[in-house]
Amino acid sequence: MITQKRKAELTQQYRRAVKGATKDQTR
Repeated sequence: MITQKRKAELTQQYRRAVKGATKDQTR
């Protein structure tokens, strides 16, 4: 079971990772 708090943390990490990936692509 994933708690809401854990889920939110994972979502934030994922968003950050996606942002970093797009930033690398545009470079």
